[in-house]
Amino acid sequence: MNLKEIEYILKIDEERNVTRAAEKLYLTPSALNQQLLRLEQEIGSPLFNRVRSGWTRTPAEDIYMDGARELMRIKKGSYLSEPMKDFISLATRYWNTAL
Repeated sequence: MNLKEIEYILKIDEERNVTRAAEKLYLTPSALNQQLLRLEQEIGSPLFNRVRSGWTRTPAEDIYMDGARELMRIKKGSYLSEPMKDFISLATRYWNTAL
């Protein structure tokens, strides 16, 4: 599992619908559903109850989403941290003078 897959599952959770989530992620519903099925197989439990009126969470999804949101918070924090901003600034200056 990678961070992109986690973003996909978070979008499904937000939309409660694979088709709408896929549209927002610029994926086909089939591709997004395959990602979800692969993850569910990896963790050994369904994340959503699939019903006509919409998708509802399972207990496994509640647990998974807490961890997924924390990972995304860490990812975002690392990109926006002062050391990362300093590094990007330095690297940009270096590459601009090297060209």
